[in-house]
Amino acid sequence: MNVLRNYPYWPVVAVLGALAFGFGIFVWALGGRQWLLDTSLTQQGASKTIGEMSPRQRNLHFWMTLTLDSLFPITYGLLLAQFAAKSGCSGWWLALPAIAVACDYTENAAHLIALRKQDAVHAIKSLVSPAKFAAIILSIAASVITRFG
Repeated sequence: MNVLRNYPYWPVVAVLGALAFGFGIFVWALGGRQWLLDTSLTQQGASKTIGEMSPRQRNLHFWMTLTLDSLFPITYGLLLAQFAAKSGCSGWWLALPAIAVACDYTENAAHLIALRKQDAVHAIKSLVSPAKFAAIILSIAASVITRFG
């Protein structure tokens, strides 16, 4: 963890900014945020969204997930790990960023399958999407509480 403690935030934040810009372009091309599968926490919600997408939107979302959303989890995971290390978190709190990243990659795999096979949104999405957001929120909370609490 010493490497993370001593590494500056700005390179990771710069990469996150570039990825956010790329996501913005894809969201605009998709026709708005309502088409993002990441905003749906359930299998049913994702199935409904995919069912309402045009073939072009499904293809755009597939490529966004395969490119930008493959880089995003590891980047925000690194930033969360830096926050945790620099704030003095210890023990299993340090595992939360890795849990969030693993959940995000599992969610991405479910999205990629579903975007190619419209009726194949996996039930695992209903588990990993909320788990991903919970791990991110807990990681940030633990870092803030440890740092300022």
